[in-house]
Amino acid sequence: MLALTQTEKLDDELNRADLALSPLEIKVNREAVEGTVHHIGAKDVESVEVALVDANGNVQSRQTWGKLPAPSDLSPSRLTFRLSGLPRGAKGWKVVVDPQNKVEEIFEGNNAVEVR
Repeated sequence: MLALTQTEKLDDELNRADLALSPLEIKVNREAVEGTVHHIGAKDVESVEVALVDANGNVQSRQTWGKLPAPSDLSPSRLTFRLSGLPRGAKGWKVVVDPQNKVEEIFEGNNAVEVR
């Protein structure tokens, strides 16, 4: 028999924010990357950051916005972005939303998309 003891109460994951990127909406336009951040969670996000990250993990460009409210009508809240500084032929670069992991989210696995 195994006995478990709860050591701390955590927040309800379903009441968190959830920022997301889709590879279908990331477009390279010359030396810039354009796309859309979706918010599909239940909690407002006070500050949203999107970054262009090189193959070594260094942020080469970033944009920050203020508050992004949680959706209220079963349709995601959205922000469009344009990040410059992508060199021609870049390999291993990606776009990352919430690169410093400041936002408590339902799922973090959709926060980065490789630039192709």
